Amino acid sequence: MAPIAQEEPGAPGPPARHAAAARRRAQTKGAAAPGGARVSGQSAKAARTKPRLAVLRDQALLLLGFAGGFRRSELVALDIEDLSFTDEGLRVLIRWSKTDQEGEGRTVGIPPGGHGQTCPVRAVRAYLEALEQLRVVSGALFRPLTHTGKLRRTRLTPQSVALVVKQAALQAGANPKDYASHSLRAGLVTAAARAGKSIPAIMRQTGHRSVATVTKYVREVELFAENAAEGVGL
Repeated sequence: MAPIAQEEPGAPGPPARHAAAARRRAQTKGAAAPGGARVSGQSAKAARTKPRLAVLRDQALLLLGFAGGFRRSELVALDIEDLSFTDEGLRVLIRWSKTDQEGEGRTVGIPPGGHGQTCPVRAVRAYLEALEQLRVVSGALFRPLTHTGKLRRTRLTPQSVALVVKQAALQAGANPKDYASHSLRAGLVTAAARAGKSIPAIMRQTGHRSVATVTKYVREVELFAENAAEGVGL
């Protein structure tokens, strides 16, 4: 998950590490985080007592948002009907986006992860199964819960996505001020670049229309790759 201070090139990812670390590091007493942020006893207790449905929802949102390189507006606009599982993974239909004002739509493939705790396909499936137990099989995918833990019929707001990301960062011991919803999208781009994925492949996943925008991230990642000053006898 990329810090917002580095939403331009160089944003480190992926958020999966933060989500997994959050589950391991949550403690009952305060723990210092970078920048002076602290996880209070109350915050840690609230994280532990969060309704299971909210935990499953947030895991699905974080992992799907990262793997798809989605904008927060795209995530909250998803309906359950926009998802379909295949032998290869998960297909996600984005009906409308910032760069698709005409609503032509596009389908994004989400491959399964190599680790159970951070697999976006498993996370989404687990969340959908929990929704199905509540007889929710259509409509908004990511929904808010009441203070008593009951599922609402409305959608999460874009700002809610940022809060979920910040909470995950805080629980992982990072400074939440350095993270926002865009960290998911920026993190996927930089992680993919580090993995050697091509710019066209990255743009196909994220829906970026500008090669220049993606190139900024890639150039930062490749800053020390085959660096001309390396191995010249210095």
